[in-house]
Amino acid sequence: MPSTLALDIELADARHARLRAWQHGDLDDLLAHADPSARFPYPYSGRDGRGWLDAAVRDPQGRWALEIEGRVVGGVSLIAIADDARELGYWLGRAYWRRGIMTCVIARFAPEAMRAFRLRRLVATAYTDNPASMRVLEKAGFLREGMRESAIVENGRPLELAVYARSAGSSDNSPIIAGSH
Repeated sequence: MPSTLALDIELADARHARLRAWQHGDLDDLLAHADPSARFPYPYSGRDGRGWLDAAVRDPQGRWALEIEGRVVGGVSLIAIADDARELGYWLGRAYWRRGIMTCVIARFAPEAMRAFRLRRLVATAYTDNPASMRVLEKAGFLREGMRESAIVENGRPLELAVYARSAGSSDNSPIIAGSH
């Protein structure tokens, strides 16, 4: 999978975001925005961040930093699940929640990634107790396909995952948010 995909994205509030390759200089931003609610281990140390960032810089395929106003505030990833299918992952620092940022990012990224990497399908999951993440996927043209019950155990309690997918060529998968993204 090529790692050269970079996107400039206009956000709902007229600011701009950029998806780009991770760089070693992103460590402070990564540590500032790493949040256990975004599936980061807790506590997330400088050593954890350096190790992950070294791997992301060395092998950038399928990992992008989300930059807003010159700061990295989140990320997007694609993991191969078949030759023509990937699993989409995304996270955003808590200080940037509830602004429609990730909806704009995923709505723009998903079709571009599918075209660039010749994908038939993108699959994504969201915790069922995280309706905001489920709305991001729905507004970005993903359709809910099912559930994974007790998929993950966190702090001794089982969590369910809602499974979403977006297929190439399906008119049912067009984003439902207005404006240019």
